[in-house]
Amino acid sequence: MNRLIVLFFLLSLNAWSQIALPVQQSVLPKNSLVVNYDFSKPTSYTRGSSTVTNIASNVSGNSTILNNPIFFNSLGFVSFDGSSQYLVTPNLRSHFKAVNATIQNSFTISFWVYPTATSGNLMYELDSQTPNYAWNASNIELVNGYVKYRVWNGSAAGPLVTSSTTVNLNQWYHVAMVYDGTYIKGYINGVLQGTQTCVRISPTNGQYYAIGAGGGQNMGTSAFGKFNLAQFKLFHLPLSDSDIFQEYVTRKTEFDYTIHSPSTNSAPVYWSVSSAWNNSTGSTGTPDAFGVYHFTPWLNSSLGWAAQTLDANQYITLNYDEPAYIKGVVIQPRASSGNQYVTKVHVETSLTGAAPWTRVVSDANVGTSIVDDASILFPNSVFAKAVKVIPITWINHITMRMGSLVKPNDFTSTNVVLRLDAANLKSYSSGTTWTDLSGNGYHATLQNSPTFTADAGGQIVLDGVNDYANTSTALSSTSGNNSRTVMVWYKSTANRNTILIDKGSVVDDAAEQLFIAYTNSVGISGSYPPTNPGGIVVAFWGNDIYYPIESSTLFDGNWHFVAYTYDNTNSSVKICFDGTFATTVYQWDLSWTTKNSSPFLLPNAINTANNPLWIGQTRGALWGNGGLYANASIPYVHIYNRALSESEILGNFNATRTRYGR
Repeated sequence: MNRLIVLFFLLSLNAWSQIALPVQQSVLPKNSLVVNYDFSKPTSYTRGSSTVTNIASNVSGNSTILNNPIFFNSLGFVSFDGSSQYLVTPNLRSHFKAVNATIQNSFTISFWVYPTATSGNLMYELDSQTPNYAWNASNIELVNGYVKYRVWNGSAAGPLVTSSTTVNLNQWYHVAMVYDGTYIKGYINGVLQGTQTCVRISPTNGQYYAIGAGGGQNMGTSAFGKFNLAQFKLFHLPLSDSDIFQEYVTRKTEFDYTIHSPSTNSAPVYWSVSSAWNNSTGSTGTPDAFGVYHFTPWLNSSLGWAAQTLDANQYITLNYDEPAYIKGVVIQPRASSGNQYVTKVHVETSLTGAAPWTRVVSDANVGTSIVDDASILFPNSVFAKAVKVIPITWINHITMRMGSLVKPNDFTSTNVVLRLDAANLKSYSSGTTWTDLSGNGYHATLQNSPTFTADAGGQIVLDGVNDYANTSTALSSTSGNNSRTVMVWYKSTANRNTILIDKGSVVDDAAEQLFIAYTNSVGISGSYPPTNPGGIVVAFWGNDIYYPIESSTLFDGNWHFVAYTYDNTNSSVKICFDGTFATTVYQWDLSWTTKNSSPFLLPNAINTANNPLWIGQTRGALWGNGGLYANASIPYVHIYNRALSESEILGNFNATRTRYGR
């Protein structure tokens, strides 16, 4: 009798819990996954198929892929062209449970995407398999680099979640959207971008999902999406913040790397080969030029690279824009059939794109398929700028198409005003123009013939006599009292006050100078700071900030990172050196004041003169000490028109520190 009572109690408790617990819960059952399209798995997709198989356990829902997007077998993704290619699911309504006679509204969408255009539809839910037809109920779009998320509430002006920053092109991101019945949440790489309250209205006749299809969703674009897609998942219940983070973390390391295989070869020069087949005379005569038939080496080209002679002296090299981590190469056989493909290779890398070359893989098997691409992974990722592939064995002819697997050097891109990087081929390769990569056109001109060397991938060497670089116009958005951030890498053995950048004028509060100061060279007789071993000086004249650091460190001939911010909301400054933020500085305002909490408030706002930027030359020596020109190497200057957070500055430091041996 006691056993029956206990059993009845347990059954009653279980039934009560099922009634009391809402369907739209955050503790997910195992079967909440409705759809999983994973292009890295042959069970989900194979080359040339028009069907993508749903591999979620015991669930139907195979989708249709239209207009033959490019597929990479070795890396597991399809590439939509932004013109006509897209994927559309069947009706998935049956997988959303009925709640009080209506369809359950909660869901989670999770996918891996690699944008190649700044605007276009990523995904939308609709009432039919015909794109842009009838209802458009749940939408994720990329609009001018921002990711926008929305569910339909009956109004085209309904609430949106917009990402806090723009995403970079040619980089993998995990994007997710959750709706729990009350709130929309948008995520990028596991980080919540925002939350909005909304009552979702479901499509009338069914739930179809179009990925990459064009259509006006009243969110800012109607363009087809131009992006790579690796995986798309749909859950019928809302995932929690930690669940979304795990969705990101689980595959993060797979997507740290991207394919580099440009179809251009001028300014900068990416490709070089030992020889190329001559389209007219074959193995004699002048080889085909880049882009001509037998010298089209990029992935998915019309043919590929074909060597002019068949021996072990043939090779092909591919440069990246700047030194970065490279973990392997992707190789395709010749296009247009021909039954020609390479079967075994050596692979070498170079930090500069020239000798010395280091062998990282020997006698690596490429594969025997004349259809699919193959990847050759290095034992460990290599920090390099260039890869060289040396064919060892082949079928019928040395013919191939290739690309490298590169981890891009990430940096904070939002509000960047100036981006100079001598290690980036797009920023500098030769001549007097140091190109600004921000897109704002603040290109610097090298004056009096400073030299370029390939150390650390590329640097501008200033002689301390008359070398410097300057922009032709002022960076207006970082003048006056505007907020700003300045970041510089340098190395020097000058042992004297050394200017890094100067962008103001030599008038109190109108100046803006960044100095590396030598021992006891800050201040004048009777007006030295309490300690004066050398340091970093951010000089606004009358508002100078001195961060003490030993001269033996500052001028040791090694690479160092310096950054500072000015925040106009409270007239405060932060200073960072080699990833460490100052906690104590000295501030000059007719006398030296100790400041021991960051950010360091200035006694009054600055008003920087709107003058062109000088790199390596100053308009006025620091306290009259040291020269006007820098005896230093400077490869990198980034300037933003806002005060970056400490985490953003550290992100930029960490993205480049390996290049500089830090």
